[in-house]
Amino acid sequence: MLETEFRFKVHPDTVRNALRASGLGAIEKQSKPLLSEKNVKKRLEWCRKHEDWTVDDWKRVIWTDETKINHFNSDGRQWAWIRSGEELQNHHVKLTVKHGDGSIMLWSAITRSCKTN
Repeated sequence: MLETEFRFKVHPDTVRNALRASGLGAIEKQSKPLLSEKNVKKRLEWCRKHEDWTVDDWKRVIWTDETKINHFNSDGRQWAWIRSGEELQNHHVKLTVKHGDGSIMLWSAITRSCKTN
């Protein structure tokens, strides 16, 4: 980018070192759902429709959620710290299974007075 936009050659390590020296460090980006303009409007409309609900109104809501649990590994990237020159240990390696390792989906619901098992 520096070279194409400003015709200025600089090694990536030089930029990285300058950023670190100024207190910046690299992190893995967090996931965030991408909302279309249509969905943003729908969510805002829903909020406005329910902004005057009382505690008793909310007590009648059934709240649900779902999650995926992997049998063997996480779906995301994994990080490990290692010293320069140190040999890889078991805790530095992400073990994999060739054709997937299986997962289950869990779903549950709760209300003010009960929850699913």
